[in-house]
Amino acid sequence: MKTLQKKIIINFIISLVVLYIITAITDGIFEIFLRKYSDYSLPFNIIGALNILLSILYIVIVTYYFVKVLKRDIQATIKEQVEAINLIYASIAHDLKTPMTSIKGNALALKDNKVPAESVHQKYEMINMKVNEMEYLLNNILAYAKLSGGMKQSKVHTDVTEMLRSIVIEHLDAIENKNLQYAIDIPNQQIEILAAPMELKRALSNIVINAIQHNAQGTKIAIGLIEENEQIKIYVADDGSFIDEDIKADIFKPFMKQNSHRPSGTGSGLGLSIVKEIISSMDGTVKLEQPFKDYQKAFVVTLHK
Repeated sequence: MKTLQKKIIINFIISLVVLYIITAITDGIFEIFLRKYSDYSLPFNIIGALNILLSILYIVIVTYYFVKVLKRDIQATIKEQVEAINLIYASIAHDLKTPMTSIKGNALALKDNKVPAESVHQKYEMINMKVNEMEYLLNNILAYAKLSGGMKQSKVHTDVTEMLRSIVIEHLDAIENKNLQYAIDIPNQQIEILAAPMELKRALSNIVINAIQHNAQGTKIAIGLIEENEQIKIYVADDGSFIDEDIKADIFKPFMKQNSHRPSGTGSGLGLSIVKEIISSMDGTVKLEQPFKDYQKAFVVTLHK
């Protein structure tokens, strides 16, 4: 929608400039005739009327052009939005169907007593894990819907170092369970920024979750914070594989996982797009840097203090 607004403003300005230039040329020609034939040997009332008619014609032509371009841009935007909605529906159905199939299969096996006694607990754990996957997906969908609708939280002074430490602690089990090596570099001192704490925590958590989900066992990841003058940079780096340049350009679009290096059925495909929406709402930036320090790549969030 912001892109459409920008196009409308640009086309409106172009239309006004073109109209002004054409009108100025016509008025200039009329002024030349007035000076050259100051004895009124020409029927200036007719020329004046013609000048007015030409000005009206220019306005009609420029207005027609503006309306035509506006209609084209609106139709293109609507088409993009419909395609995006269809993709969202298809992706939601796909990502919900996978854990639901697993839950149904395990539940039926338990119901029909087809599971050995020693494996019953494992089956319950599997069901619980799949339910958590569905909950994570639904939470991301709700968050994305709220952000797309323009809903924002109030900004308050937030200790970002303490927040980042709590995120690391919350995901430490997942990091260790996947046998990921990790390095943490978070300053000891308190660093405060003006932010919406719940949204910021969701954004940073999504980046960490992304690193855990989409890296192979044994990969080294790094989570840190760098203070630079009036800015802070939060990074989540890894020494996993590079991301192709054609994918890199669209990595923050929703459901990019279906067309990327990510394995099918891994994650919700909304995590990074939510990150982009949240960080942008705080006048910050998030980008993928390849390479980053001693690592293959990193997602880097820059925020103002």
